[in-house]
Amino acid sequence: YFRFTNTTNQTLVLGYPRVSCGCVTATVSHAQVGPGQSAAVVAYMDTNRIQVPNVTKTVLVYVPFLAPAHEEVTLKVQTVARN
Repeated sequence: YFRFTNTTNQTLVLGYPRVSCGCVTATVSHAQVGPGQSAAVVAYMDTNRIQVPNVTKTVLVYVPFLAPAHEEVTLKVQTVARN
């Protein structure tokens, strides 16, 4: 979970997150986050899809903010696969 709080005076509108690897799925807990409200980007890594054991796997999650301005935040998810 990547939790955040909207510290602005405007409502944030989030788009659907993209990921750099199919081993991760990501969603947002709320598509709109009002001033003072909190939400989270939830990322789940399925380590069974990582075929090489004992390797550090890093995946990027790109979260688009659609309003009040078009911006994109990049989050990093990392694990050591122990298959």
